Amino acid sequence: MTTSTGFGELRLAAAERHFSGMAVTAFLTEVEIVACSAVGVVHKHTRAGAGRFEDGHRIRTSDIHLMAHRSPYWILLTASGSCYVIVTFKGNNGRQSLNDFLKVLTGGFYPTPRHLQ
Repeated sequence: MTTSTGFGELRLAAAERHFSGMAVTAFLTEVEIVACSAVGVVHKHTRAGAGRFEDGHRIRTSDIHLMAHRSPYWILLTASGSCYVIVTFKGNNGRQSLNDFLKVLTGGFYPTPRHLQ
């Protein structure tokens, strides 16, 4: 399990207020985009249960199909139909991984076959 920094906790609380009333699957902190997916720490997941999607646990989303910027946050829509809000990025590489992925996304990519997700 991973805990957020003080900055991350404040930003998470602000994101929850910002997106209240919207159909958000979960909020993600310490995010890095890897192989067309977001990898980070999950918070407030709608399907959280014992040992699954609990706050502070690491998560890898299904393939990202759409991204939108709602400053200062990024919203991800995934192959599984989930909607995630990126609250913070992981160190120096997280933001760069987003920039790299946006270049790939605009050029098109081959999604992971459904039976592998």
